[in-house]
Formats: sequence, C-alpha cells, structure tokens
Amino acid sequence: MSSLGSTDLAGLTTDDKNLYLFYQRSGYIVEAFSEEGGPPTQTSVQVAADAQSGGSPLTAYYVKEDMNYDKHSTIHMIYLNKEGHLIEKVRRVSSDKWEDAPKPPGHAAENSRITSGVSQKGFERESSHGTQVVFFVSREEHGKSPITELRRDNKGNFHLEHVLSDEPLSLPGTHLACIVTRENVDLYHQDHDKNIKWWRYEAERKRWESKLAPPEAHLLLARLIFCPLF
Repeated sequence: MSSLGSTDLAGLTTDDKNLYLFYQRSGYIVEAFSEEGGPPTQTSVQVAADAQSGGSPLTAYYVKEDMNYDKHSTIHMIYLNKEGHLIEKVRRVSSDKWEDAPKPPGHAAENSRITSGVSQKGFERESSHGTQVVFFVSREEHGKSPITELRRDNKGNFHLEHVLSDEPLSLPGTHLACIVTRENVDLYHQDHDKNIKWWRYEAERKRWESKLAPPEAHLLLARLIFCPLF
C-alpha cells in the first residue's frame, strides 16, 4: 500500500476482527480493509478526492448503532480538505458507498491536527448511546487558538464548544489524542514547552480539570496517536 510521505493515519475495527485503515495517496484519502486480520485488500477504496497536497489531518471512528442512519453501524472519517475546511464522510458498514455528511461547524487552524472518540454506551446520563467527540485547534482569535470540541449525541448535527479557551496557546501543530468513556473525556496535547498536557472532563462535574501528566507522557501520546482506543 503506497502512500504520501506525510500522510496521516487513522485505524479502527468494527467487530474486533475486521480492520480499517485510512491514509492519503497523492490528493486522495483512501480506505484499506483487512478481514479478520488477514492481508489488506489489493485495491483501496477512495473516500475523498480533495485532500491537501502536503497531507490532510484526518481521523476516523465507528458507531455501532447510528441514530442518523436508522441504527445502522457506520464509519465516519473527518479531515481537513485542501481549502482548510472540515469535511465529514460517512458510510454504513453494510454498504460500499461513502456519503457526504453535513459540514461540521468551526474553522480549524492551518496546522491543526484532529482526533476523535466514541462512547458506544453514551456520555452523561441524558445522552444516547454512541456519543461522538472530535477535537481540533481553532484559528487564532485575540491571541489564542482554543482547542475546540465537536460533540454529537448520536443524532442530528455536531454542536461546537471552545474548550480550554482560557489556557495559553498549545504548541503549533500539536498532535491531539482523546479517550471517551461514559464518565470521562480525556484530552492530551503539547504546550509551548513541549510538555504533554492532560485534561479531563468529568460528566458528573461538567467541567475540565488539569491532570498531572506522567513522566512517560510523551510515550503515552505516541501510543494514542498510532494505536487509537475504541
């Protein structure tokens, strides 16, 4: 599977057996499929044709019962296109056809990365199963580039919220990583001193709090980037 030298990578599994990998080849973002851990298919499926020439930031996730698609299982892929716009593509696992989803809100910074997570059991008591969360860095305003959250409670469109807006700027181009459970959202990024910052949003307390990152945090971030948790 040949790829762009600066490609981003996003992987997921739909049933702990079948594997999907998203990556960029030239100006295209493609999907490679591996059935039950076997060799990937020889022909990659084209998902998007408007990727950035230098490599589009991208992320992907799986929803077991998607209320926007009649409770079908779905795969979502979100990326920044060559115009810098956030774009979402979706397909039912039972179909080979990728569809355009409504454009996500927000304006990502030129060097923003993207990360995402799903709680198949929902997030917070009032939310439905399959809560979807996406993070990116917004364009600079008033000297700050806030980390921005998109959240969808498994039905309707994403709603946007600037999180950690009172914090200093993150390291430009920082990678982002998140873990979403029913009780918490954990978010990781780098600050200007290249320290790993770890933040947690607790559903019960409804607020973000800084956590003490371990000395090995740089290794943890690397694992989260290349081995997403689902």
